[in-house]
Amino acid sequence: GPTFRSELFDAYKAERGEMPDELVGQIPKIERVLAALAIPVMTCPGFEADDVLATLARICDERGANCYIVTGDKDCRQLITDRVAVYNIRKNQVYDAAALRADWGIGPDQVIDFQALVGDKIDNIPGVSGIGPKTAQQLLETFGTLDNLLEHASEIPGSKGKKLLESREIALLSRQLVRLDTQVPILPDWDLARAGGIEVQQLTDLFNEFGFRTFAERVSSNPGAMVSAK
Repeated sequence: GPTFRSELFDAYKAERGEMPDELVGQIPKIERVLAALAIPVMTCPGFEADDVLATLARICDERGANCYIVTGDKDCRQLITDRVAVYNIRKNQVYDAAALRADWGIGPDQVIDFQALVGDKIDNIPGVSGIGPKTAQQLLETFGTLDNLLEHASEIPGSKGKKLLESREIALLSRQLVRLDTQVPILPDWDLARAGGIEVQQLTDLFNEFGFRTFAERVSSNPGAMVSAK
């Protein structure tokens, strides 16, 4: 559904195609499997999934809990703190502040400004024309923040300074679009999030219904491990 970003910028994600009908039909089935696995699902109208993740990460950080965000979405790199990291499940890799520095050459507090400068073709976030990742890193290394960079854009020689002056409003809009909302009105029930509580028979039946025979055999062959996992 629509989000606050769509209200800010009509073209936001406008080039993405509609969700395939095949996927639409799978969503209720996914929800049934998650319920059988006792995995809580959190949503909030008007916000994207990343905003929900951002809010949960902020709550964990404030409460002194370690948080691993399992996602391949680069937007979540802005959420990295001493307690919050991004986990790449395919590579079995924890992506923290050190990994970010090695990859993009910036700190977590600069990710939003970095993305505002570079833009994102997938989400149709404009960014500043002609400013790529390397240039964005160099500019932020020199000026620290997007605000400070724009304030001193007239001092930057050549086309870079000119582009920044011409694209000031676009850069600020892009920053609004890429910044995840950490204040989504949700209240997690941490008890529901505890491992365990899996409905083994229900899960086995669902896997058989969907043709996931290997998964069904795995569950039914060792139900004790599924129920008692902590």
